[in-house]
Amino acid sequence: MPNISDKTKAQSVAAMFARISKRYDLMNAIMTGGAHNRWRRLAAEMATQGQNSGPALDMATGTGDLAFELAQRPEVNCVIGL
Repeated sequence: MPNISDKTKAQSVAAMFARISKRYDLMNAIMTGGAHNRWRRLAAEMATQGQNSGPALDMATGTGDLAFELAQRPEVNCVIGL
């Protein structure tokens, strides 16, 4: 990209995500052939194995799919999505 300001970059990224947000989950399903559901369940299982219990933090939560999956786990008493 040519030299553009940080503000302009941030505005471009925000506009892009605003355009794709309604189709984000559908595109994940199409691009992964539905495997993203299995990956999400596996990630939640791995995060709560062994002594891992208590709150969970989902960074870059997007549409919240992993946060919702974590919230279903009995080991997790609180989920924060950022």
